Amino acid sequence: MVDEPRLRLLMRQNCHLCRLAEEDLAGLGIKFESFDVDTDIELSRIYGDFIPVLLAGITEVARAPIIGSEVTERLKLLGQPQARR
Repeated sequence: MVDEPRLRLLMRQNCHLCRLAEEDLAGLGIKFESFDVDTDIELSRIYGDFIPVLLAGITEVARAPIIGSEVTERLKLLGQPQARR
């Protein structure tokens, strides 16, 4: 069995859009791990002010503003059915 790429929400401290994205995704039952982009120089350089960003493995699923209903549709297209709790 091949593992599906895990979902990571790239965010930063004191980011209101990041908090809203976390709440929205959790409210939809989407499993993800939060990752502070400022702890990784390369990710911080790549995404800069485009935070929050939701990644499935290395594939970008969505970036700010992250809208939960659009994420669920994108995850279906990417074949990520286990992204739900």
